[in-house]
Amino acid sequence: MKIDLVYLWVDGSDPAFCAERDKWLKKWLEEHKSKAARENIPSRWRDNDELRHSLRSAAKYVPWINHVYIVTFNQTPAWLNIDNPKVSIISHSQIIPQKYLPTFNPNVIEACIPFIPGLSEHFLYANDDMYFNLPLSPSDFFDADGNPIVYVKHKTYLKNEISDANYPKASASKHVYGKALLLTRRRIWEKLGKNYPIIPCHNIEPFRKSNCLDTINAFKEDFEKMLPNKFRGEYDIEKLIFHLYDFYKGRNTLLHYADAGKNIVLNDKIIPKMTLIRFFNFLFKPIRYNTLDGSHINRKIISKKPKLVCINDDYSKPCKANIAFLDSLYPWKSEFEK
Repeated sequence: MKIDLVYLWVDGSDPAFCAERDKWLKKWLEEHKSKAARENIPSRWRDNDELRHSLRSAAKYVPWINHVYIVTFNQTPAWLNIDNPKVSIISHSQIIPQKYLPTFNPNVIEACIPFIPGLSEHFLYANDDMYFNLPLSPSDFFDADGNPIVYVKHKTYLKNEISDANYPKASASKHVYGKALLLTRRRIWEKLGKNYPIIPCHNIEPFRKSNCLDTINAFKEDFEKMLPNKFRGEYDIEKLIFHLYDFYKGRNTLLHYADAGKNIVLNDKIIPKMTLIRFFNFLFKPIRYNTLDGSHINRKIISKKPKLVCINDDYSKPCKANIAFLDSLYPWKSEFEK
């Protein structure tokens, strides 16, 4: 089984990118005001060398990856070894129709990943701040039939949010990321009659390209309505829709990630609780912890050794502790670097 690895990456300090982004962002915020402001701030595009470290983790812990695709805004990391036949830079224009460009909306870009030329049937998708932290095998991500194994979180309070009576109020109370998750679940319920009160684990995820294309076709109107959104905003569909539609079709396995509780039942299907991966996903949020130096979070990563790690940047300013911690976790040079 060939398995590719896909990243989204951008150099948010590039003057050409900043000028283009700021021109369109001004127009967008004037139209959408506070509804989109929080989710479209400069830190969303800041590069703290995360991709370099993530590729280091991939080279060491998942050397069986067939090919790496880096989806970018006509940019190439200065340190990237573009002569390595295992890596390709993919411009947005290669996968997104010209009439929707430029776009700065990750939901739009993620929806178009299945259109990467040459992408394998099986692939992993990662943000650049996600890392492999232990040796992993394809069976950690795909079952014996080649179907994705996906980790999700079950939230009981989500159950009633998508009803006709509660949806408008629930949507109005959320920022745009939450709105996208809620709208995704709402559309599954409206189209298929299934209520799945779950949210994704924010980490590296497995997909089948043919399944993604089938989902896009099944929810064609929803994807077409989202594509014009140059930034995160109203009518966005979250990539969770691929996993939910796969689950409905019986072509993936959802595993319940949680710290406590029992197996959960979504409609007529049982989702087992995986106690052995309770430390599967870490979200570093310096805005909450101030610094990672000496914090209990990095001690847990060192002691518990989770399979995957996600280290988020701070909203307000770069977190130097994050960068230093990445250097300590992945100090080696990989084949992807010059």
